[in-house]
This record gives sequence, structure tokens and C-alpha cells, in this order.
Amino acid sequence: MAIELYEVNPKYIDYLVPHAPHPFQNKKLGQQNERKYIGIVLLVNNMKYFAPLSSFKPKHEKMKNGLDFIKVGNYAVININNMFPVPDGEYTYVDIPKVKNQQYRKLLTTEYRIIRKLQDKIKKNAAEVYKHKISKGNATALAKRCNDFMLLEEKCKQYVLNAQVTIVYFVRHAQPEHTWKDDRTRPLTDEGKEDAKIVLDFFKGKTIDAFYSSPYKRSFDTIADTAAFFGKKILTDERLRERDKGIDGNHHGMFEKRWADHDYHEENGESINMVQKRNIAVLTEILEENKGKKIVIGTHGTALSTILNFYYSEFDCKDFLRIIDWMPYIIEMDFDEDKLLSMKEHCYIEKEFQGTNRADKKDDSN
Repeated sequence: MAIELYEVNPKYIDYLVPHAPHPFQNKKLGQQNERKYIGIVLLVNNMKYFAPLSSFKPKHEKMKNGLDFIKVGNYAVININNMFPVPDGEYTYVDIPKVKNQQYRKLLTTEYRIIRKLQDKIKKNAAEVYKHKISKGNATALAKRCNDFMLLEEKCKQYVLNAQVTIVYFVRHAQPEHTWKDDRTRPLTDEGKEDAKIVLDFFKGKTIDAFYSSPYKRSFDTIADTAAFFGKKILTDERLRERDKGIDGNHHGMFEKRWADHDYHEENGESINMVQKRNIAVLTEILEENKGKKIVIGTHGTALSTILNFYYSEFDCKDFLRIIDWMPYIIEMDFDEDKLLSMKEHCYIEKEFQGTNRADKKDDSN
């Protein structure tokens, strides 16, 4: 996973202030956040850790790089000893080209380029600093400089638990009949019907409060047996349907164009933004009506991908193509009201393409 720049939610910073004096020694609980907390997210001990960027100061000129201290040129520094765990949903991607202040945008661009070159060293040092703190406690100078990682991990987990979590399981449909012309009534293949049994197997033993689905037959049928098992009615909403396809709208070149420009669409077809707008609108309503509940939503490949892109702006064409043959595919997204806390892929079956031409591959026949 390549290192990117992120900003931490000030609300989460406030929560950590009493437990992490090192990075927030000048921050008082409830204080208006005048500065942004920009940094990088690392995977440490199977948890996401945020390592903040600090401004380069005169004192840093004479300081040498160390295990817990890395200079980003003469623009910023990363104090790895100050890193802290952060839940999904409490940090947002910094889209540098969209930063309005030209000087700040230039600074972030320069810092980012340097950080990308240093990313292997940063990841290695973070793992070693963590290991040192856990094994040494406060027995060394380095350990004393570090946050109490074990304490902060517990506080991070508690933060997630304290939220009124609404769990949404998105179920992308099983394999459909690709030769069926009408998109709305396209049924599952016999193989797809058999594969849909893993959906029921996955949800057995869980508590599900409500079922929603695209009105399209393949999505509805994929979750039908599961809804019947729980004695629940499936509520359909037209806004959950798959992308409306226009003329010659499904081939590799069109995929790339639509994901490169979310407003682009073929004649009589929908753009990524159009699909995303209606799917997010209905999802927001579902979350409002089902706070603290567990929900299943029957969906489609593109429809689901636009939702993932809404919450993770880095999700792009290559991510869409990664899941294009996963039928069915179950992914969990946990929310505090309409705010995403975490996301987890659970299971999928990768199917061999059944049509005449693969839409997700470039045509090499010419």
C-alpha cells in the first residue's frame, strides 16, 4: 500500500488528548482546531496508525535522522514516536491538486514526493519503534519518547464501540445470464443460484434487521433466500439500480473514460457521478431510518463501486476491475450515523467470464 497524505478528524484528536500527550502537548481539550493534523497512515500491528507531519523548525537543521525521527527534506519532519492508532472513517484523503491555497498546495506536493521516496524506510522504522516500545516499556530514552501504543489501541477500539454503529452489508449479485438482453429482468444462471447459497450461509447466526435491494432481478434473487430465512421483506428502491447503459457503453476504453472523468457518459448512459448521486441519496435515507441496526443491501458492481468511491476517493478504475468478476461479493461498511467508521471485505466467488467479449480487457485482436 503506497503512502498517501491524510487529515485526521478533529473530534478524534479531542478524544485522544488526555491519552496522548506527546503529539498534542499544545492542544487543550475542546480547543478550536486552528491547525490541521496532516500526516500519513501506516499499518502497524494490524492496525492503522497515523504519523503526523510537523513543520520544519530551526532546531531540526542540526538534528540527524533516527529510528523515530525522519526529515522530509527541510520542509517537515515525521516523529514516528508520536504516531497513534486511528479508526477507518476518522481520517480523510488529502487530494493535493484540489487544495485551494497555491503556496500550501506546492508545499504538500513537495512533501508528498519526498515521503513517497522514503516510504519503505518510514514503514520499517514504524514497525521497529512499535516493537521497541512494546518490549521496553519506559526502560529506554526512545521508549519514553513514544506514545503508549497499547493504551491508545484500546482507546481507539473503545472509540469505535462508543459510536452508534449501523452495519450495512452490501451484497453484489451472483452470476447472471450474460446473454439475457433486458437488464432489469436478467436472471441468475443455475450456477449463480447455487453460489447465492453462500450468502445465506454467511448471514446465518447473525442478526439482520432489514433488507433492501435494487429492483433488478439478479440482485433481488441473490438475497431472497436470506431474507426469507429471517422472515423479512425486501424493500426495493429504484435508485439502487445498476448504471443505465447506453450505446456501446461497456468495454475497457469506456470503463477507463468514465472512471477518469466521473461526469463522462456514453449516449443514453449514466456517468459515475449520476449513479453515485442516487445511490448515496438512498443510502443516506436508509442509514437515517436504521440507526444502530444491521442491514443487507442487494446491489451491483458499478453501483457499489460508486458508493466505495464516495467514501474512499482513491477507489478508481483498477479497483472496479478488481471486483468485476466477484459474484456474489459481500462487503461490510460500519457507520456512525452517515459517517463511515470502517470497511471489511468478507467473501466472494470469482467467476469465469461467460459472455462473448470481456468488457474489462483491452481488445488485442486488431
